[in-house]
Amino acid sequence: MTKKALFLFSIVIFFLVVSVSYILQKQDFIFPPANKFSATSEPVPSELESGKKPPEEKLILMPDEVAELAKNQTSEQTPLAESTNQNVIKWEDSFYSTESAEAYFVNEEGELLKSGLDSFFKAKDLDEILDAMDKVGTNEKSVSRKNKLKDYFYKEFAATAYSERFSCANKICAVTFIGDPEATERYQNLAQFSENYIFTKSTVNEYGEGVYKMLVIETEDASSLTVKPN
Repeated sequence: MTKKALFLFSIVIFFLVVSVSYILQKQDFIFPPANKFSATSEPVPSELESGKKPPEEKLILMPDEVAELAKNQTSEQTPLAESTNQNVIKWEDSFYSTESAEAYFVNEEGELLKSGLDSFFKAKDLDEILDAMDKVGTNEKSVSRKNKLKDYFYKEFAATAYSERFSCANKICAVTFIGDPEATERYQNLAQFSENYIFTKSTVNEYGEGVYKMLVIETEDASSLTVKPN
């Protein structure tokens, strides 16, 4: 090998070494090691420390949870329906005994109470009154009068009346049934099952039938009965 060739070979080797060193340095700059930390590096501030607001959390309710929440809010803001209707009569409270049921219509002097009569005939659901009276009308006199009333009714009116209900509390008996709208006067003979005075109210339903409400009160002398105003 000549001196000239040796010189050229040395120059080529030099440039190869320089090129390889440059390439290795550039790769180290572009792709730093993932776990390379500086001992003097400052901690990265949190979102709160840096003044950034954390993402808001949205409460998502399922349909049944929404309904329950609405129900709770409504119950807190709206008074109960019972508290807005103070005029509704709770018959179970009024008829807490046989004597109280009787006293609702007749006072100690034997006078009929107009307030009791009005409440009875204006009641929208007579079954509530009969249910309350049935609960207390279990003594001997009440049961005896109810049985006599039923026997007379079935004997005289079974052919023209149905959907009947009876209840008694001592002197007081309540009756309701559906029958002939033209037979009011005849149905009033129901008082004859014993010594009684009868109050009757009838209306005609959508089928042209008579709907009867009756209050039958025991008395030895109907002519002596008086009604005490409210």
